[in-house]
Amino acid sequence: MWTTSACISLARDTGVPVFAAPERQRAASIDFGGMHVGSSAGVVQPRDVRELAAVVDWAGARSLSLTVRGAGLSQSGQSIAMNSLTIDTSRLDWIIEQQLPSAARDGKLFCGAGLSWGRLLDFSSAKSRVPYVFPLNPDLTVGGVASAGGIGPTSHRHGLFVSGVSSLEVVTGTGEVLICTPTANRMLFDACLSGLGRVGVIASVEIPVTKIPHRILHIQLLYDDCKTWMTDQKLLAGESDVVYMESFCWAGAKGTRVGPHGRRQFCRWMFSISLGVELDRDGCVASWKTLERLAHREVLGIEEEEPLYVLSRQKSRFELMRNSGFWSSSHPWVEVFFPLSDDFAETVEEVLDMLSVSLGDGHRMNMVAKANWPSLMTSLDGEDSHVGLFALLPLGVQEHDLSATIDAVGKIDRIFRERGGKRYLSGWLGDPDIRYWKAHFGDTFDSWSGAKQQFDPRNVFTSLLFANK
Repeated sequence: MWTTSACISLARDTGVPVFAAPERQRAASIDFGGMHVGSSAGVVQPRDVRELAAVVDWAGARSLSLTVRGAGLSQSGQSIAMNSLTIDTSRLDWIIEQQLPSAARDGKLFCGAGLSWGRLLDFSSAKSRVPYVFPLNPDLTVGGVASAGGIGPTSHRHGLFVSGVSSLEVVTGTGEVLICTPTANRMLFDACLSGLGRVGVIASVEIPVTKIPHRILHIQLLYDDCKTWMTDQKLLAGESDVVYMESFCWAGAKGTRVGPHGRRQFCRWMFSISLGVELDRDGCVASWKTLERLAHREVLGIEEEEPLYVLSRQKSRFELMRNSGFWSSSHPWVEVFFPLSDDFAETVEEVLDMLSVSLGDGHRMNMVAKANWPSLMTSLDGEDSHVGLFALLPLGVQEHDLSATIDAVGKIDRIFRERGGKRYLSGWLGDPDIRYWKAHFGDTFDSWSGAKQQFDPRNVFTSLLFANK
């Protein structure tokens, strides 16, 4: 078990800074979700891969546990220490650019796992490049997104972020540093991508990037019918010139009505699609004919916009959360992949009707291409080239509403999964046990468990999410 003496010895023997002040322990014992509290013995902050490997080897030799933490934006304890020492990856924040001719469309960046997506996008956009898939939250880290999957406004074209990762540098539970790719150390590669940090620490990621379009036409559409909204997203996902697409649910007119448990508030939901269309240098607004094939209620806006705008378009939402105090509230977010069927449109409507008006709106949907999914994130059945991702993302839940909200969200989670959905392992997962993991991973569960035994035989890596499971 970690003690103050052990923390001092680790710092002395490896030369890596260890912080064991009570405020550092408390900060590493909670996460963005705000619904779990763990127990961190302190925080170790390696500055390069050599130091990271030394920390892991030292802890493993003494049967001491470690928990990997990037920005701490998990919601079910993935980054929360449980009687373990926290590895803070924030100093693993380098960017190395592959040198290519300036005319080359594609390239690669070699990024440390602790690098924030905000810094990565600032760097790449200054060179007129962007990763094929990037998340909405600029505070997320490269390693954190790689361990979950990674979804963004370009996922309808390129799928998950991890679908395009070229290679990883990983420190295993034995302290060994390995480079893994789809052809070298494949088992470790598969176990780390969307693997929730169970078998090793991702130290760096090789990320393909592509040129940013010269001109983008931004279009905003309004819908009052969920099924039509989803049908048009399927159509747009197949259009090669749609470079980004996001869809939202907005709470409209509100009222009250009597239900099984008395009178409650309800709202009329509206839906929208926000998309960007790439124009060639001589293109014009009138040249995009796909708009005539859509069944929207109203066009809210059409304008040409700065191509870099899409990289920061959600920044204002996160600033609102911080400035309004919602950032420090609880966040039982639910994100679920689902097959693109009319039945699931009805499920989305049913779920929205279950939500308390106090949770606000801004819930969203993304289309996600199924090509080249990581082996652990088995794709849903069906012949469609895409799946949907529906996300319930309340700005924040106050303490007096938390119990009722968790009950409702838990029921929503079960409804989605019972009707063919599969959770994206990024949000609130409740308290999953072994049966949950077997059901989620299905045929890949044995591979997931086997990789843990092979690459972390001393069970060095743990977190509150997997404590005693």
